[in-house]
Amino acid sequence: MKTMLQNLIIQGWPESVAVIIFCLAILRQGYQLRTVVLYGFLLATAVCLVRILPIPLGVHTLVACLGLTIVLRILAGVSFATSFYTTFIGLFVLACTETLVHVLYITFFGDVAYGDGWQWILIGWPQILIIMALTLLIKKYNSKSYKVGKTIEYRSYDVND
Repeated sequence: MKTMLQNLIIQGWPESVAVIIFCLAILRQGYQLRTVVLYGFLLATAVCLVRILPIPLGVHTLVACLGLTIVLRILAGVSFATSFYTTFIGLFVLACTETLVHVLYITFFGDVAYGDGWQWILIGWPQILIIMALTLLIKKYNSKSYKVGKTIEYRSYDVND
């Protein structure tokens, strides 16, 4: 239980915040950091609670998918379909970065198991940093694409447009 709480605070919460900010950047939406941190905590807590339950392994991913879709719908004000598509992009990028980081770690340092405590928790930080770097690249690209004078006009893409 102690490791699960550490995982929630040190890896799960920052990872959720990073994915939410990444998805908002894709949607070209601004955000208030305090609100994103709150929703990130709620999302990470929901996923963590599902992991504790004696249910099949992939169910926490479904909870993350549904939770992130709802969060994006609330924060960005886009349609459910648009938030659903953006959720899949965000979680796909998370899965790819997670796989890349784990493969590199295994190649250089050997295998690591979920029960290895701090080592497992800290292995998640490179993927968080990669996602934040991708977010900055997306924001930089968006700001170059839609500059109007000295202000930036953010446009969101909605399925209904």
